[in-house]
Amino acid sequence: MKIFEAIVDNSQFQQKKLRAMNFPLYLVYSNLKERGKITKDEISKIDGIDTTKTTVNKLVEQLEKIGLAVNRDGIIVLLDRDE
Repeated sequence: MKIFEAIVDNSQFQQKKLRAMNFPLYLVYSNLKERGKITKDEISKIDGIDTTKTTVNKLVEQLEKIGLAVNRDGIIVLLDRDE
């Protein structure tokens, strides 16, 4: 397993693989939920995002990997999902 992944094991259900969010990713996701879309420059200005410890591109890649957002020519758009 990779970092921030876990397996939930319950004898009454099939095993389920989960992927948790780190805090910087949560901050970006929260902003996306409020606004619907955001630019990479705006992401770098979110309070709590430290670009010396992670890059904006890495955060965007993580959101895309878990299916929460898509990068459309530099504008990060929240995907419509059932909550």
